[in-house]
Amino acid sequence: MFGEKLCDEGLVKDLGDIAEVFIKQRWGLLDIVESSHDRMMFDLYECISCSGLLILDVPVCDFERGVLSSLLEFLKDRNRVKEVECWALGHVRCRFVVSFT
Repeated sequence: MFGEKLCDEGLVKDLGDIAEVFIKQRWGLLDIVESSHDRMMFDLYECISCSGLLILDVPVCDFERGVLSSLLEFLKDRNRVKEVECWALGHVRCRFVVSFT
């Protein structure tokens, strides 16, 4: 898994490293908005997948969603990540809500 690879290479050691990896890889500017034992929320600005796109009818940031899910599964637990806001839907950021299973 991609998240496991990033962790094995020492790029991500804990939750605080995730935002730094997003910046270094130029995927966007990631903020942890909410964090509890069963739920997390992330905001992503300047997302590489959608920033500057025309308005579409669907969120398009499957890559970023997958990276978050993979990293969080390795660092915390199995999860489900849903993109609830996206630049491509007319929002000013992408927002991902994580539920741990």
